[in-house]
Amino acid sequence: MIKLQLRSRLEPLFDIYNTREDHAKGRLISLISSLITAFYNVFITGIFYTGFLSMYDISITNFGIITFIPFIANTFSVFSGMILGKIQRRKRVLLGAKIFYYAMYIVAVTLMPQFVTGKQMRMYCFVGILFIAHAVYALFSPGLTTWFYNFYPVDNERRTRYIMLNQIFPSIMSCIVLLFSGVLTDAVAGSPYQHTLILGLRYFAFFLVLIDVYMQSRAKEYLYPESPKTRFTEVFTLPFQYKKFMMCMALMFFWNYISNFNNGLWNYHLLNHLHLSYTIINAMSMLYTLILITTASLWRRVLRRYSWIKTFGLANLIWVPTEVLFFFLTVDRPWMYPLICLYQNFCSVGVNLS
Repeated sequence: MIKLQLRSRLEPLFDIYNTREDHAKGRLISLISSLITAFYNVFITGIFYTGFLSMYDISITNFGIITFIPFIANTFSVFSGMILGKIQRRKRVLLGAKIFYYAMYIVAVTLMPQFVTGKQMRMYCFVGILFIAHAVYALFSPGLTTWFYNFYPVDNERRTRYIMLNQIFPSIMSCIVLLFSGVLTDAVAGSPYQHTLILGLRYFAFFLVLIDVYMQSRAKEYLYPESPKTRFTEVFTLPFQYKKFMMCMALMFFWNYISNFNNGLWNYHLLNHLHLSYTIINAMSMLYTLILITTASLWRRVLRRYSWIKTFGLANLIWVPTEVLFFFLTVDRPWMYPLICLYQNFCSVGVNLS
């Protein structure tokens, strides 16, 4: 009886992920890749990335410049179609580009300060390495999206379930890694071991990247439909002929603007000015997983009622107050931080799902 109940509960999961057919296997590989990515992203983004840059006396102004570089470099993605359109079998090229990107973003960036000692020269090197890494990856990363999009379920209900599951499991993984890594980093705070630990975790992250690339290489690559030849100028003019697409892009612009305008600077402020510990900051990130699990059904009902785009717009709208509230967060009002994060994480579930 218990076995049958367990099987019936797990049936929706096995319907999405299994090894019996290529599409389900591709979704399973995508999930495993997402879990590994969630693991190594903890060590190379967010508060650990901020801590890494702070080790080399990067000021908040220079931190803002470094954070902005990827967005400039990613404009090279307009050339992606011209390159990928000529390659029908892209798997090796795409995965090779991914390895190159992370080799630059993790290994080169981590090694460089050991050889470059001048503060200003380090800044130039950080900018140069990050620009090259993101510019090259911008040419090929859209191909990874196209490749794995083939595995998305066609049915809207199954697609929603797939997207939600691909968020929940990696979030739980991030939660576990954040908990132990934050406590461990705080335990060695103020000693040389903290710097050694942060550097060691970055190299470990690159090892996980290689495992991630191997997993992705096991997914089947389908033939890509031939796209009509497009002139370079049409990249900038053709989208305006599609009203719904431009409305989506307007929402995406709004979201990216508010989320990236101060991207990374809050972490720098929390770590270096408000002196919050890694554990506290990570705990607030971990809170997202709990809120995701408890409010997922609510956001799915909103999605069914209002559609993907309207749900995304609504989640954006209710997110805005959190950006304003952060300006009132000071050393005298640390109690505001968990309250803001609680509300922000609730909004993030709607944003990320839609």
